[in-house]
Parts: sequence; structure tokens; C-alpha cells
Amino acid sequence: MGVSVAKRKAVKGSVRIEIKIDRVLELAWDAAAAELAGAEREGAGAFDRKWETVDAIINHDPPLYLAGGIATTAEFFRQYCKDTTVRTALRLVRVARYASPVEEERYTISKLDAALGWIDVQTGGLAKGRIPVDFAKLRFSVERDGARTRVGLDEATVQEIRLETRKLQRKAHRPHPSASPVVLALNRALGRGRLKGIGIHQAHGKLSLTAIPMEAVAELASALSRVKLPH
Repeated sequence: MGVSVAKRKAVKGSVRIEIKIDRVLELAWDAAAAELAGAEREGAGAFDRKWETVDAIINHDPPLYLAGGIATTAEFFRQYCKDTTVRTALRLVRVARYASPVEEERYTISKLDAALGWIDVQTGGLAKGRIPVDFAKLRFSVERDGARTRVGLDEATVQEIRLETRKLQRKAHRPHPSASPVVLALNRALGRGRLKGIGIHQAHGKLSLTAIPMEAVAELASALSRVKLPH
């Protein structure tokens, strides 16, 4: 099988990294890049086409953008999704993965994004792959006129859904009064900014962190390095 070699200089120092790219990966990247360019030319009407293609590029193993000489997902977004932040791009990828064009038109992208965030917290994580979500069956408990009422996605507002999501997050990540000193210390250290929603769990002598935002990984590593754990 033919192999092409893409060379990039490392960001730090003067080390040169050589990445061997399989010809199959290179062809897949060329096809995906062409599909993405076509969707960009088509405009807003090609929302699903664009973001499903982005999904296929960044979540391929290994990522297809490596064959285009791009080293990271953030760099890919900078080059190919220039007017969109990394966080927003990942949300749009999620909407395109789980919602159909008909649902996107019916509910709007913003409301679907809010609903998917609510499902993610409610269920402890969305299913992997392109498993459809039955948005018509979703029911949200919201407060109106001083009383709680259950409404569907058509009736709920984006603000109401996000408010309920934040309430669920606070409840899910609030440490139990009997939590270990280690969990309490980590909860204090990770309770701010983009790290606020990270779940901290300890069981059977093991510690696990969940719901880590992709764009907050470096911030998480930095925060963990500064944590002073109790003896």
C-alpha cells in the first residue's frame, strides 16, 4: 500500500515530527475536504451536510485531518470553521449527529443544542454513534407563574431548558456530605469556570472524572497539578 509522508515542525523547540499517512487515509481526507467545501458553498441549507462531515473528520480513528497536515482538532477548526469557536463547533456537530433536517427546521438549532445538553446531564452521557433521539417525546419540568409544569420541546424555551440543565448539573455534581476528603478537595478545585460541570466519583478505591469538556482538558490538567490532596 502506498504511503505519503507529511512533515510538520513541532510547536515547541526545533524538533521535526514526521507523520506517515496511509494512502487510504489520504484519499478519505481528500473526499471529506471536498465535501466540506461543497457544503460551505451551498450555505445554510447544507447544515447537516457540513457538520456531519466535520464529525466524520474529527472523530475518525485516526482523525482525517492528519492527512491534510493538520496536527490538532483546534487547528482544524481554525482553518476550516473560521467563524465558529471550538465549543460552538462541537455543539453543532452534536446537533447534526442526533437531529434530522426536519427536526432542525421544526425546533431550531439553538433549542436542539439545549435539549441535547439536558439529555446529556439527565442520562449521564449521550449514546455514541448516530442513534436518533425522539425529540417529540421529551418533557421538561419548568417553572411558570410560580408553579411547576411539564412541557414538550415545542413549548419549552431555550432559556428554560438551559436553566433546568444547570439545576441538574448542580444536583449531580454536589458532593455527598460523607464524601471522602479527596473528593471534597477536587470538588473545590474544579468548581469554577469550564471545569464546573465535571463529575467526580470515588468507588472501590478508584477515582473517576466524567463530563469533561474537550476544550477544557488543558485547563483540567493544570488545575489537577495544583490540587493539594489531604494526607
